[in-house]
Amino acid sequence: MLHPVLQGCRMELIKLQDALAEAQEGLRNVDADFKLLGKRKEQLERLVFSLTEVLTAPLPAGTGALALATPTPKESVPADGSPKAVWQLAQDVLMASGRPLTVPDIVAVLETKGIVVDSETVRVALYRKTEIFSKSERGRYGLKAWDSSLVLQPAHIDTDREEINW
Repeated sequence: MLHPVLQGCRMELIKLQDALAEAQEGLRNVDADFKLLGKRKEQLERLVFSLTEVLTAPLPAGTGALALATPTPKESVPADGSPKAVWQLAQDVLMASGRPLTVPDIVAVLETKGIVVDSETVRVALYRKTEIFSKSERGRYGLKAWDSSLVLQPAHIDTDREEINW
């Protein structure tokens, strides 16, 4: 039987060894994440380079400014004539629907109005404007101005099909 002081020291040593193992694992995870971020950075740098080349290249002969003068759909242009930001378009869609929607739902509504926006752009806009949008369950977004009971409580839950009908 070990002396109580030695037993206490042994317990502390075991705790320190566990902490060391946990820190080493954390470091390995951070290193893996860092490598992934490096790859993502390279991808984004290549994309920026490619897009810069495309946007700075001269237009093909015969297209002139007409290629750039495609009118913006009426729904995306306010009275002052300036285009709306994606978050404003999403806000309009949610206000019109009166209920939380998923990003693909918002994109689909915008497409029916002739506004083409990719889902990641909408998702980022919703994420950045936390003072306007709130995320409810199952990836649905609503407006913070709405009563929380409307955003979080579905009108009907079909437990057999695990569906929520708003």
